[in-house]
Amino acid sequence: MERIIVVEDDIYMREELINLLNKSGYEALSISNFENPVFQLLELAPNLILLDINLPYQSGFEICKSIKAKGMSNILMLTARDKLQDELHALGLGADDYLTKPCNMERLLARIKNLLRRTSKHEHQGLLDGGNFRIDPNTFTIYIDKTSYILP
Repeated sequence: MERIIVVEDDIYMREELINLLNKSGYEALSISNFENPVFQLLELAPNLILLDINLPYQSGFEICKSIKAKGMSNILMLTARDKLQDELHALGLGADDYLTKPCNMERLLARIKNLLRRTSKHEHQGLLDGGNFRIDPNTFTIYIDKTSYILP
């Protein structure tokens, strides 16, 4: 079962999304402590992150940039910000998709399914073992000891 993490500060929207995703067959969890969301996301290891932009402590843009630098994929920005420059900025930081709220829930589920399908095709490749290092061809990440490096 794919795990989706909702990073949304509006409790009503967060609960609505969690319920929708659970009913649609996903394991849906949320982050409600926004002081260190990147650490929480790395620990939870989701298949997809639904990420708002307007959050306390740090913006969704900053979180997106940090998560992508760690090699995680599948970030769908779900935000009320409907300006083209915001969408382009998010996509430039590595977001995989961008939807504005309110959005049609069928459209949201279709985008989620599409993103998960794209990455699941490549998951069978796994890590390449080089002896004292490993390479993840999906995220262009090299692992040496307990340190990861994103390849250019």
